[in-house]
Amino acid sequence: MQESRQLILDGPLRVWALDSVSLATREHDATIVVTGSHAQLLGGHPESALNAAARLAVFNDAGGVVAPSRLDVLDERETAAVAVAAASARIGEASSTYHEGVISAANSTAMADGASVGMRVVDYIAQVVGRAAEAGVS
Repeated sequence: MQESRQLILDGPLRVWALDSVSLATREHDATIVVTGSHAQLLGGHPESALNAAARLAVFNDAGGVVAPSRLDVLDERETAAVAVAAASARIGEASSTYHEGVISAANSTAMADGASVGMRVVDYIAQVVGRAAEAGVS
């Protein structure tokens, strides 16, 4: 199966669905990046967290997030990041993460931005996009 990258929402704040975090580039700076990737860092290397300065990043917990995770590293960058429960969304499928994912973990930046465990990721993203629209972000 080929990895997919799809623009889900083209508005005040773009929302991208990337099946793999490796598909993230500078093109995704200042956007919302929803991935199907595991929230764990590859080999524990912080530089593998995300290759874009996204506004918000979403990952899959793959059954549990162990520190150090992408969420921790992105928190240090002041980037909101959440993981969805593997039981709620298919690993490797960003579309499933977006449409079906339920937040199982959130970094401090995301929690300050309104994320909470048990919240549907699509609802959290709608709140973030709504606030951006009200603020006139483009």
